Amino acid sequence: MPLQIAFGDQSGAVSEHLLFEGIAYKLGRSSAADVVVQHPQVSRLHATLCSDMTDTQWTLDDTSSTGCYVNGKAVKHMTVEKNAIVHFGPVACRLTYLSPDDVVRYDSQYFWRKQQLRQHEKALHTTVATASMLDVARHCLLQTLGCERAAMLLLDENGEFEQAIGHEPWMDSNDFSGSRTVIRKCIHSREPIAIGDILADDTFNAQQSVIRFGIKAALCVPIIVEDEVVGVLYGDNTQGRQYFSQTDVKLTQALANMLSLRLLFHAIEHNISLVKETRYV
Repeated sequence: MPLQIAFGDQSGAVSEHLLFEGIAYKLGRSSAADVVVQHPQVSRLHATLCSDMTDTQWTLDDTSSTGCYVNGKAVKHMTVEKNAIVHFGPVACRLTYLSPDDVVRYDSQYFWRKQQLRQHEKALHTTVATASMLDVARHCLLQTLGCERAAMLLLDENGEFEQAIGHEPWMDSNDFSGSRTVIRKCIHSREPIAIGDILADDTFNAQQSVIRFGIKAALCVPIIVEDEVVGVLYGDNTQGRQYFSQTDVKLTQALANMLSLRLLFHAIEHNISLVKETRYV
């Protein structure tokens, strides 16, 4: 029976790995590990996971210097229970048994998302108006990633998003104030930000807006044109799914790259039209 291991990575996204029977998997900080867990308190080769002779159960062996823990108790060898949570040092990892149907569903969802992204790419190639581009991006975040709220925001000439193009009506409510903190950090860092369980994130849980208006998960990816952040893709959930995976981040980055190229193309077209107008004046 396949096993899924999921844990939060340094970007805030959830890293998901699918393990198959008949292979002994090494987990740890080393790049040579089969599943890399990047954290300074995780050993280079922290633990080993392998299935038993019947391929119906998995066992874990601790090979670390900082320990593996279940419910606060150190374990050196254990049979993995369904939906077990094991701490590799301070990193919480969820271990979930999957049926063959589960594996097929995960694969189908992944390829469906890639196909949807190709369709959005085709739509972007035919867009002329900025409003159409915003609609395509928003539709992708809502339909392909399953965000409950989503928007593409293009910054104003001063690089601020308060007057950004793409402002949605739901952003006028008080509960968007927590989202502004996430967006500002994304613009400043120029890196994607993915957050699950935002109240447990020390970067954001001191913000009164975050405490008052619970955001279950948030994803923000910068749109960069000629080394300048010109906008962001933002989506969040306040009711349902409480994390975004590495796959979600990569797909959103791919969309951001498509939008960057399209915006650059629009800018070049605009400059060419100005040159032509000047010639005929």
